Amino acid sequence: MIIADFIFIGIALIALLIGLKRGFGGILDRISHGSIGALISIAIVYALIGVVYNIPFVTELLNQLTQSLGQSDSTINKILLNIRIDYIVLGLVMFIIVHIVRKLIFNLIIDIFEIDNFLFKLINKTLGIVVTLALTALIILVIASIAYLVTGAEGAVYQFLQGSKLGLDNFYLSNPLNGLFESVKGAMPIPH
Repeated sequence: MIIADFIFIGIALIALLIGLKRGFGGILDRISHGSIGALISIAIVYALIGVVYNIPFVTELLNQLTQSLGQSDSTINKILLNIRIDYIVLGLVMFIIVHIVRKLIFNLIIDIFEIDNFLFKLINKTLGIVVTLALTALIILVIASIAYLVTGAEGAVYQFLQGSKLGLDNFYLSNPLNGLFESVKGAMPIPH
């Protein structure tokens, strides 16, 4: 075994212990607050804003807003109409609603998983381990893809992983995210 194998095993053990100690409820509590919770709310709003915008009474309310702004010739009203204030207002209202509902749902799930019962504790700890290992694997995949994008298939990172008994060198080359990052890199405009 090479050093990279031991590092990988160490990271996996640390993730396993964190998942065991925190449990699913603790991990969900940790990721549901602060900036990660806000990002979850933003992602939900982004996914639903088109659907909500097309609900007839929402469309009517937003049309009334834009019509009332359009009746005045002031510069501020023109700017507000140009930046699509209707979408901004809808997005802010949806964000507030989604954020509150998400917190209520997450807190309910956290409370369920924190019930002082052997079965719930077992499920809580097991799911905590699974989620922590999955998040750790995702982070490793992203880091490995970025390293592959920067150093390539024969760079220093591959040299460090080469000869791994755990197959880290093969994993590095066949990382499923490599193709995604390559397509993003190919789609980016090249400055002249």
